[in-house]
Amino acid sequence: MLDRSLVLTIICAVVLMAQEPANPNRILRPTNGASLAIGKLEGIAKVAKVGTVLLDGSSIPTTEKAPGVLTFILNPPAGRHTLELRFEGGREVINFDSGELPEKGKPFRLHPPAATCETCHAVKSGAWSFKSDLLETSCAGCHNLKDFAKTHTHNTGQLAECGMCHNPHGSTESFHLKYPRNVACKQCHG
Repeated sequence: MLDRSLVLTIICAVVLMAQEPANPNRILRPTNGASLAIGKLEGIAKVAKVGTVLLDGSSIPTTEKAPGVLTFILNPPAGRHTLELRFEGGREVINFDSGELPEKGKPFRLHPPAATCETCHAVKSGAWSFKSDLLETSCAGCHNLKDFAKTHTHNTGQLAECGMCHNPHGSTESFHLKYPRNVACKQCHG
């Protein structure tokens, strides 16, 4: 018979995966609705084949950091902006604000603040992926898992994939959650 915590983990993973964008082409940083401080931010987009990034309708330079991973520098003036990723067969559009005291959105906090992409990722078998097969192992390189129980209501066995709840590239939510806490918990607990 399956352990109750294993069943909960499987159910949560299925629910959350169903809510993740099925499209492999998406903007990973910044997040939709974010408020960015004035200054440079490295944006990240994932593409299946080829992609173009536009800021307010104008193409911006990108660098292919790894197969299917585009990085770009954002340094927009204060105001409301549209970031668009165009790819074969479609596009993704997000909006964000930039300024000293943005009127809309929530402040975007970068995660990890001092690391590079290579801290967590590497090219394996020609594809960009996590260095470790377990996301928890990648996160444990910086985060102390012994302190995990002090801040989480689940143990690491129940939520072995930190990315089920947290956005590893940055977020507008506390603790880099993908959703506000009241929404995040309801993904599995209804």
